[in-house]
Amino acid sequence: MSQSRITLFFSLRSSLIFIVNCLGIVTILSSIMFSGLFIGSSHAQTVKSETFGSWSVSCGPQNCAMTQLVARDEAAKQVMLGVSINYAFASELGALMVRLPANINKASGLGIKVDAHPAIQLPISQCTSAACQSMIKIDQKLLTEFSTGTVAKFAYAINTQQFILPISLTEFERAYHSLTNEQMRLNQHLLNHN
Repeated sequence: MSQSRITLFFSLRSSLIFIVNCLGIVTILSSIMFSGLFIGSSHAQTVKSETFGSWSVSCGPQNCAMTQLVARDEAAKQVMLGVSINYAFASELGALMVRLPANINKASGLGIKVDAHPAIQLPISQCTSAACQSMIKIDQKLLTEFSTGTVAKFAYAINTQQFILPISLTEFERAYHSLTNEQMRLNQHLLNHN
C-alpha cells in the first residue's frame, strides 16, 4: 500500500495551514465551521462562533460543536477529512465524529494516532454517496491525549493508496473548554424556555 507523505507549512493569511503531499497537491487545514457536514446532521443556522487556533467552536439553536477540517481547496468543497466534537449523543465527555470521502476502503476503517500514543482503529459507522462517517464516544484517555497532544493523524485508504492527514491539537484544550461551557449554557437556556 502506498502512502501519501504530508508536509506542513503555515500561512499568515486567513489563518490557514497548507498541507502539501508528495504529489504537490495543496490541502488546506482551516477553522471553517461545516454545518451539515456530517451525515444525518441538520443545516441549522449558526448562532455563535469562536475560533481557537485551527478549531472553530460554533453553536446552533440546539447544539454546539468544535470542528476542524482538511480540504483540497480553499472553499472547502473537496473535504478529505472533517473532525467534529459535540454532545449530540449525550456522552459525558462528548463524541468525536470524523467525516471521510465516500470512496474510502470501508473495510479498513479509520486509524487515529495522537503524537507517540498507541493508535486506535475505528470502524466506519455509515456512508452515503457524499461521505462516510466514523464516530466514537470520547473517554478520559482520548480526551487527555487530545488535550496534551500536538498533532492527531487520521489514516484511511482509497483503493490501494493510504492517506495520513494531520490535524492540529494546538488550542484544543481551550476550544474544548469553550465547547463544554457553551453547550451547558445552551442546555440551560433550552430548559428555561421549555
